[in-house]
Amino acid sequence: MILYWNQGKRWYGKIPVPVYRRVGWEFQFFLSGSCLLIKGDGSTEPVNKGTLWVFPPSVAHGWGGDANSECEIRVVHFSRVREPLGELCTRMGMLCRELTDEQMGFLEEIFQKTVNAYKERSVLLDLHAERLLIELSLAVLPEERNLPRGELLAWEERIVGGAISYFRDHMHEGISIEDVAKAVFVSPSHLRRLFHAVKGASPRRWFQEERIQRAEEMLRETTYTIERIAESCGFDSGGSFIRAFRSIRGVTPKVFREKHRRKPDI
Repeated sequence: MILYWNQGKRWYGKIPVPVYRRVGWEFQFFLSGSCLLIKGDGSTEPVNKGTLWVFPPSVAHGWGGDANSECEIRVVHFSRVREPLGELCTRMGMLCRELTDEQMGFLEEIFQKTVNAYKERSVLLDLHAERLLIELSLAVLPEERNLPRGELLAWEERIVGGAISYFRDHMHEGISIEDVAKAVFVSPSHLRRLFHAVKGASPRRWFQEERIQRAEEMLRETTYTIERIAESCGFDSGGSFIRAFRSIRGVTPKVFREKHRRKPDI
């Protein structure tokens, strides 16, 4: 499922994108120009024409550059990815691949077909989106002979990762820890032990943070009402969402939106 897409010229030096965790998996490729990738620890990495970048939802990052930097980008966020991309990207933190002009042209063609299907609300949108996801994934993955063999992640990490993925896809349903545990075939108590071992936090605390981060994204990117955002993130009501958000972030959702609302693209 496509959560977000955009395209066009960017002047990240003048209008930087702040460092934050995305709701979905971000794929961004650069048709021209250059900029800087800003990592969660504040360090930067140069980004050049002809590169494709992929980031899992757990990795905070932003985009910047010098005042004169300009680039032409295509970006799309998916709610999930296929393996082995998910495990490899989660293990590495992010993936980047330099592509040929021919490869870039091929991805651009598929991207535009998907965008047109999205704009036209085509009944074929899901198929176009799935094709785009597959081609982007194949483009960024290393050659098969260079992929790690065997288990990329330990069993405990796989269970926790699956639980987080399931929760992200179903949080709008107001699901419980028991529901998540059942989906990954472990008991709720065992799931709690696994979360403490792998993430150093309880699943309740982790899932609440996932809700808040999705709410932040929707406050930045949409004009949805507080009640609609609360429902989309699995809160019982707008009031419970406001209380939880203020308790964790120190401000109300309204104040956060006024401060962080993304400016229109130039």
